[in-house]
Amino acid sequence: MKLPEDLVRQTRRIRNIELTHSDLEPLLSSDRKKIPGVLINAYSAVLQDGDDNRDYVVFSSWIAPLATGQVRPSPGHGSIEGHILQACRLLRVSKGLPNISTKDVNALHPLVLGSFVIARTNMRMYIGEVLDLYKKGNHRHGSVLSTNNIAELSYLSLRVYRALDAAHDDSTTSSDEDSSPEHSAVPIFSRTFKTYELHTHAFTEQVLYHVGKKPFASQVGAHFILDGVTAARWNALARPSVKRVILKLPAVGKGLSKKPVRN
Repeated sequence: MKLPEDLVRQTRRIRNIELTHSDLEPLLSSDRKKIPGVLINAYSAVLQDGDDNRDYVVFSSWIAPLATGQVRPSPGHGSIEGHILQACRLLRVSKGLPNISTKDVNALHPLVLGSFVIARTNMRMYIGEVLDLYKKGNHRHGSVLSTNNIAELSYLSLRVYRALDAAHDDSTTSSDEDSSPEHSAVPIFSRTFKTYELHTHAFTEQVLYHVGKKPFASQVGAHFILDGVTAARWNALARPSVKRVILKLPAVGKGLSKKPVRN
């Protein structure tokens, strides 16, 4: 295979990875040459970005050196948080999850009493209606009315809307396997179990995404149905690759800062 004559003068950029002709030579040479990490990272990025139905993530090889302190975060090396966000990319902001690094809590979309969030425990996801927000100060947790930065909070008081199983049986709850995005099925929700309303305290790390004040399109009896936008975000957050890493993403104020966009 012969490279284009002008390739020597070209630099290709994939995400924050720059490729030159010399990086490609090991693939074209008849001699056995070590494939550079920059080429592996670029290939992994293209592999992920070209597969809309993927249920896996490929992390940059820079994560290990960054974690062990061998290299410092920089424009060239990136950062651990940045590599995770790029790999998960949910993630594709253009596909319905803007401001994912802030969980869509910012000056344009403050988290207030009456807001709804998608949250999860180790077992399952659920919709939570914010009843109270708690912020730690002077060794005590005080109630606040709103926040532009979820990292400032210690925990939230939520009314729980649980996902029901396929039969919409109020006595059972949908598991993560039941709501697998491969089936693109969005569950029906209920805020009661038998005759009891459900409430919980959730740590901020358990909050996945802020979905505003009106996530439900309709209510049929005791059952709630998500609107189209929130349903798409629910399915995106239910992807297996996201489940494994989303709770590890820091919020703004803990290592990430991004300008919010309107949605």
